[in-house]
Amino acid sequence: PLDSKTFLSRHSLDMKFSYCDERITELMGYEPEELLGRSIYEYYHALDSDHLTKTHHD
Repeated sequence: PLDSKTFLSRHSLDMKFSYCDERITELMGYEPEELLGRSIYEYYHALDSDHLTKTHHD
């Protein structure tokens, strides 16, 4: 089981949401349907860009 501050999502190879559970609404304020087909890169915070870059290079 996931803790109360975690949501489950699935993504296509280009990082578009293909699934997102309902906890996203409470945690982030988005309805799951709003995210389907949208890229995760539309939602990351600028201060996370170094972490995302490193993730792709490791």
